[in-house]
Amino acid sequence: MKTKAQRSIFWSGLALFILLGLFPPWREKVPDGIAMALTNSFISAPPDPRPFPGSSYIPRVTVEVDVARLLIEWMIISVLTGGIIVGLGSKQKEKTNPPGFR
Repeated sequence: MKTKAQRSIFWSGLALFILLGLFPPWREKVPDGIAMALTNSFISAPPDPRPFPGSSYIPRVTVEVDVARLLIEWMIISVLTGGIIVGLGSKQKEKTNPPGFR
């Protein structure tokens, strides 16, 4: 039987997992293969590409979900959530009689 604390940790971890899926990390990639990390943004509204420093020129870039970072974040949340749940232990049934009495 899971305790109330374990259930709340599970649902909190699941909520974080879903939020990261809705607001994933993004990256911009220029044609020569250089990729730069961007911020997390809503899945249907990716961030705008950044201009080169010191100019207003924006090269032809693609903005895409940074799948590697997203998988790492999901893995960290899963391991932490599972570790906390296991660390809290399961609820043991209380004995009605003290030891030695029947």
